[in-house]
Amino acid sequence: MPTMKPTGPQIQRAVARELRKAEAASVPAPPSVLSEALIKDRCADYGESPEDPVLRLGREARGRAAKSASEIQKSAHAILKNPMKPGALRLVDAYDLVRQSGDTQSAEIESIKGRIETRISEMEKEIAQLLQPPTDAFRALAPEIRSYLRGLSEDRRDDLLSQTGSDDYHALMYAVASAPAWMSGVAQGQKIGIVNTILGLRRPQLLSLPSQYRAELARLEKCVTGYGECLREMVDHEGAEAIKALAGGGV
Repeated sequence: MPTMKPTGPQIQRAVARELRKAEAASVPAPPSVLSEALIKDRCADYGESPEDPVLRLGREARGRAAKSASEIQKSAHAILKNPMKPGALRLVDAYDLVRQSGDTQSAEIESIKGRIETRISEMEKEIAQLLQPPTDAFRALAPEIRSYLRGLSEDRRDDLLSQTGSDDYHALMYAVASAPAWMSGVAQGQKIGIVNTILGLRRPQLLSLPSQYRAELARLEKCVTGYGECLREMVDHEGAEAIKALAGGGV
């Protein structure tokens, strides 16, 4: 006998049965409560508010993420404990709240990360420009100076680079700083010292700001990861998605 295809009403009844099964299996368990200390740590909600405006944006965003996670947790738990709704609907409602609120906060953090990455790139370009020989004469001499330094013994090269009071020292500094260390034969540590001297003279802020921006970027990365971990632990995401899929997205 040919197999009879299920009719529309039969399909609806089958879905209803599966939903009732899901309902029975998905009465939300009492949710675990994430402590405020844990939320703050995961969201990297610590440190003073810096003077730099972009760094301050990052610090404030980390604080808002922790506050958001705490508020979402309270709201999600209130939904999950509401006895006026079936368990499956409670689970889906809490899931929708967590996901939508989380998307908004995560988007803000990603936007600030983008600004910080842009500023790091700008500072790197500014540093590279500041390390270029500032005059035509210095630019013309730089390749010859590097070749001369590379041909010296290590002791003689170190002795020459230590003569900071020499009239030729600025030309030496820019020749070394504007090219990879191997081109002048100096040790990488020596080159870094010369680079820091130039930046200290021309743009002292760039001695510390790039590392501060990278540190803030790392804290924001931790915040994004930790914020997501918090939200995942507030509600059974897989269970809610299974119920929504079973209902064809109509729950």
